[in-house]
Amino acid sequence: MTNYIELANFNIQGGILSGEMKFQSGLNIISGENGTLKTKALQALKSEQVKFFDPSQPCRRQAISPKRNAQRRAFRQIYEQSRRNNIKIESIINERNINDAAFEEYPALGDLFYVVYEELCKDGGNQIEKMAHTASEFNEVIHRIFPHYELIAEWNTTTGSPDIDLLKHNNVRVPLEGLSLGEQEILSLAINIYASRDRYDVFLIDEPEVHLNWHLEEKFFEFFDDYCMQYHRQMIIVTHSRVIFSRRFFSKTQFFYWNESGRVSISDDVTSEQRRRIAGDAIEIIRLGEFDRPTFFVEDDCQARVVNALCDHFNIDASVVECGNKSNIRSLYKYSLTDSQWTNSYFLEDGDNEGNPFPNDPRFVHLTKYCMESHLLNVPTISGILRRPEIEIRNIILNTIHESREQIFRKNKFFEFLLDHLHEEHLTQENLAKLDGSVIFDDLLSAIDKDRDSFVGEYIAHCAANNTLENVFSEHLITAIRGCVVSSGGESS
Repeated sequence: MTNYIELANFNIQGGILSGEMKFQSGLNIISGENGTLKTKALQALKSEQVKFFDPSQPCRRQAISPKRNAQRRAFRQIYEQSRRNNIKIESIINERNINDAAFEEYPALGDLFYVVYEELCKDGGNQIEKMAHTASEFNEVIHRIFPHYELIAEWNTTTGSPDIDLLKHNNVRVPLEGLSLGEQEILSLAINIYASRDRYDVFLIDEPEVHLNWHLEEKFFEFFDDYCMQYHRQMIIVTHSRVIFSRRFFSKTQFFYWNESGRVSISDDVTSEQRRRIAGDAIEIIRLGEFDRPTFFVEDDCQARVVNALCDHFNIDASVVECGNKSNIRSLYKYSLTDSQWTNSYFLEDGDNEGNPFPNDPRFVHLTKYCMESHLLNVPTISGILRRPEIEIRNIILNTIHESREQIFRKNKFFEFLLDHLHEEHLTQENLAKLDGSVIFDDLLSAIDKDRDSFVGEYIAHCAANNTLENVFSEHLITAIRGCVVSSGGESS
């Protein structure tokens, strides 16, 4: 193990924050309410008022704040400017100060690629091989956070230098300047830390979750933890991220909070009220949920419509909150495990031809079909609503599949080669369940001249009348909604 900070004695702003704070090797997290001088504490760890694990050895510390946005620029611009200015790795990967007022920029992904590649080229050899080696190194880091992203480096024979882009999901190729702010920040910071692994023992990082969504926060902190273990380094991170309440990170976290005497105290645990204040954005969603009644957290509009309609059918007074995607659903669910106020909440995600990550919790509902729209493509039910033969309904769906084949089979390549030989009798419920029904459903509604709300209402009413709700929809979902009847005082119809 390299050297690391073992203990710090704080005396900040006239003793508002004072006392001893111990640190472990590996990942350390500092969280707490706003204004509790967390960043000031991180600044103090740059001073000499700390005790090192091995006082006889130097302890090299790097301070980083992603509040200094790494610039998004085209790689060709980066390459030409860096070569013209003779930029070296030592000049951009160095010790940086934390400053509340003005954060310095830190090297972006393209700048880092350039300097690492140039460093490799110092000893001569094949430049294309050096380019490929650099790309391979960077992809090791990228894949830990974005498993479906790939940095593509190609040799430009005209300029005699590399060109790089990012390939997303083996489908969309994006230039560096086309990355989102969150992507640019997370990739630049991760690569910066990786490239600094032999230069520093301790990394002091201020709020790395800035600009990131909940799922990326979790992936980023997993990267930090794995990095510390792999390279035997220490990180001390100040954060407001709700990932601190997950089992993996809670034991690594210390909390700052205002005590009754108007000073900041340090603790390895917090009260429920402090958790709610620290959790920030997640708590805003809690307030939307109004946990005195059942609350369903769902991915999208279609899920919300169906859950609302089912609750209406069972005469249940429930809240439904759209969260945007599966990652947010899972993050909220994990957070709910740490707080007893969430016991009246449910979490719904699409099936996406994947297994249920939390199969033993009745509050986490993983649909058995690809998406909620797939559950609305039950041919006998649609036939019964429209009073048309099932063969006619299958033909409508088959025509939709042919017309939208590119969108439908983007994630279902296993089915596409059969398409030209596909007939209506092949459209079994088992096969339809595997397809992205969201593409099929809208075209189906157009073909039968129905709007979403009226169709969903009729669909549920027909299933209820024929006792097929559990078969047509996920049994897990129906069971969860039925289970709300007691707590909400309603009665099933």
